[in-house]
Amino acid sequence: MAGFKLANGSPISDAVYDDYNPILLQLSNGSLALVFASTRTCAGCSNHNIFVASSIGTYNNDAKVPAFNAPQVITANATPLNFSTRLRLAAAASGNNINVFVKDTVAIISNTGLISPVSAIPINVGASLPAIAAYNCYFGTMLGLDATGLMISTAGASGPISRYDSTSTIPFCPTNTLSNTAMASAVNISFVRSADIGISEGFLVTDSAGNLTAQTATIKGPVMQLFMTTMTKNSLFLTSATAFQASQSAGDLIVFSAAAASGQQSDMYIITNRTPSALWLKYTNFGAQPTP
Repeated sequence: MAGFKLANGSPISDAVYDDYNPILLQLSNGSLALVFASTRTCAGCSNHNIFVASSIGTYNNDAKVPAFNAPQVITANATPLNFSTRLRLAAAASGNNINVFVKDTVAIISNTGLISPVSAIPINVGASLPAIAAYNCYFGTMLGLDATGLMISTAGASGPISRYDSTSTIPFCPTNTLSNTAMASAVNISFVRSADIGISEGFLVTDSAGNLTAQTATIKGPVMQLFMTTMTKNSLFLTSATAFQASQSAGDLIVFSAAAASGQQSDMYIITNRTPSALWLKYTNFGAQPTP
């Protein structure tokens, strides 16, 4: 395992604070953007906020993640968002910009719109953090995005799970429902590169018990025991995991947050010696659906 570093070599994660739900994105220019939620301090910060850090160099698809500039908090009307409860995050890159989606336990699914991750000052999104356009669906619990950028959210821990275009006002949830309702209880989901696993869609799924499983929209698959053994050996409890999609599949990484125990503060890590698809294929044959 490795951690995210600043240019001076110090870790981005700070044990004093809860740094969780990291998402790594590669921009068109080859550089990286790290998005995460945190309880760390900043000017005007309290409780939970969203931070973004840009890499100081490009990523060469070699599992050697470059150092990052200092993380900047996302603000609205120049004020940190200051959510009172733990956040769910999803994010997507478009060119050299990113769009960050956020959901806490009480509010609606919102998004930043396209923002540049390169900044030496807090990143301001305007007067307020806008809700997604799909207003008939934005009260759902956000699970993540699929490979096409469609939002996946659930009405409850047992479903139904909807999949929809977050930019459209047309959907009435539940819509385009997923038959695998086991994912409804997930903390977050993240898609695995389809060409490398031989099926159109597969997800890494983190649950509240700290397990990482292989699942699809139709089938619940196995716990990825190799990953879980690594967690146990390092006395860590998984709090989220995502598959980083590099510009080439050889550079894909598993990015995750973990704590010493359930309910404690998390730090952020990277698995650099195994791609998400390689981990998937240890439990599921190429071209086959996972089985429990």
